[in-house]
Amino acid sequence: MSGVIDPTQSEHMSSNCYPLDRPAREPDASRFDKSSSAEQQLVDLRSAAILRLASESDCNLLLIMPKVDFGIISQPVNEVFLFPGEAILVSTDGPTSTSARIASRSLIVGLQRQRLEPHAPDLDETFMSPIPANTLALRLLSHYVESLRGLQALAEPSLLSIAASHVHDLVALMVVTACRAYAIVNGEGVRSRRLDAIKADIVKNIQQPDLSVAAVALRHAVTSRHVQKLFAADGTTFTEFVLGNRLPMARRALTNPNLIDKNISTIAFEVGFNDVSYFNRSFRRLYGMSPSKLRALSRGEPTLAGA
Repeated sequence: MSGVIDPTQSEHMSSNCYPLDRPAREPDASRFDKSSSAEQQLVDLRSAAILRLASESDCNLLLIMPKVDFGIISQPVNEVFLFPGEAILVSTDGPTSTSARIASRSLIVGLQRQRLEPHAPDLDETFMSPIPANTLALRLLSHYVESLRGLQALAEPSLLSIAASHVHDLVALMVVTACRAYAIVNGEGVRSRRLDAIKADIVKNIQQPDLSVAAVALRHAVTSRHVQKLFAADGTTFTEFVLGNRLPMARRALTNPNLIDKNISTIAFEVGFNDVSYFNRSFRRLYGMSPSKLRALSRGEPTLAGA
């Protein structure tokens, strides 16, 4: 990372950061009226006035910083309220749509994920989570970005490159600070609760044949890779968890006397498989026998060795 700020050094942390996964906070009505804010407007993030530090096609993250009024950042599965001085990171990858109701003086910065990930491995943990206004790196970043707006010098490629490096350095420091502050208070609580929510989602939709890591990630407003990382940290994989729920359902159906005449392929489809051959292979790998052999045994019928 360029620059002189090292996000791995704990002395740069703000000790007053609060949890990243706190519930969405309704603004205090005594401070401002959400419905009649004179400066607020619904911003189309695809065409907003964004300070881009790279080409539009290369900017796959947005940093949104309300300055004088609260902000409301919305995605299909999540809505977050921001107070002035706070910030939020949103990913523009994938089909998930994001809308923002913010004041015209708010700062929006286009960033590159690939420049942040080497220095902020928990980057995805901060998506759609407010970064506290008292985070020192955010305060410095806000002042720096404010000074860059409208600066003609950014038309010079060499100066733009330097400014982009500075901004990405500060964002990486902000992310590391926020993640560490919450980890100190709650350990692995954020990841654990997010994984629990994802597992509950999978179980709820386990019989859907189109269940996929991409579909689950979309519903939880994270990336597919982040979902895979959560399962890897738990010592398993997305596929193993899905099979671990579908196959026992199939086994119960195969040995249920009330379903004894139902076709094996029908049972496979009903528990979420869309490929009978894959179902048979997975079943044999887990239970050491084919679905047809288990059914025969449950009927008290003779079976062939190795079936």
